[in-house]
Order: sequence, then C-alpha cells, then structure tokens
Amino acid sequence: MFRSSASRSRMALVAVLSLQSTIGREFAVHTADRAIRDASRRRVQESLAWARRIGAAFLILHSTHLPMINEARYDRQWLSGWLDFLGRQDFGDVTVVLENMWDRTPDLMVRLVEEFGSPRLRLCLDVAHWNVYGAVSPVSEARSALERPAAD
Repeated sequence: MFRSSASRSRMALVAVLSLQSTIGREFAVHTADRAIRDASRRRVQESLAWARRIGAAFLILHSTHLPMINEARYDRQWLSGWLDFLGRQDFGDVTVVLENMWDRTPDLMVRLVEEFGSPRLRLCLDVAHWNVYGAVSPVSEARSALERPAAD
C-alpha cells in the first residue's frame, strides 16, 4: 500500500524548472551608460540562453528599478530600456518573470507588462523585498491589478 500511495504522489508531482538570473544590483539593461547597458544585456541574454537550453519554464529577473532616483526621466528611461531589450529577445518557451526588488509600488512593472503585451513576460511579488521597500499594500495592489480589464 505504501508503494502504491508513493507512486501516485510522484505521478501527481509536476516539476517546473526555473532559473534566476544574475543578482539584480549587478545589471541594468535600461541604463544610459552604454558600456554597463551592453554588459548587462549580455548577462541577461546568457541567462535566457541557459534557460532555453535546460528547458526552464521561467527566468526570474529583478526589476532593478531605483526608486531613490526620483525623476520622471529615469522612470521613462527604465521603461523604454526594458521594452527595447525585451523586444529584441528570443524567448523560445521561456517566460521571463520580473521580480520586484527596491520598487516602492508595482506601477512601473505592471506598466511594462501591459505595454510589452506578451504572455512571455509576467510579474513575481517577492514578499521579503516588498516588506522592506514597498510603500503600498501588496494585497490591495494585487486586487487592483486583478480587477483591471485584460489587455487584448
């Protein structure tokens, strides 16, 4: 009986392989500094290639948004830099999951997902990061995001 139950348990278990890229503070695909941007993009592209090679369903990337730079120009640069970078990638079967790091709100990450408009880009809420850096309730923000109409 134990074997039978264990076998059923193993059969019910579905493994989902994921890969987390380089530490968020070590890359900035959106920066105006060309040398840093190019090196950062290469590192993330290498991670995406690894994810495709090993059959990972997900590649987790930190948002690398720096909220202490309180300038609208920086937010636009962050958004356009990510859109440009992601638009040039071959995702294969990999879904990139953008994880909050220092973000005070999810607004820019949600906007990125909406503007990119692909099922290959999703968001992940890191509760530990949110508890340290978040300025709004993640529960109310999640509810608000779920109530938004889906993009076509």
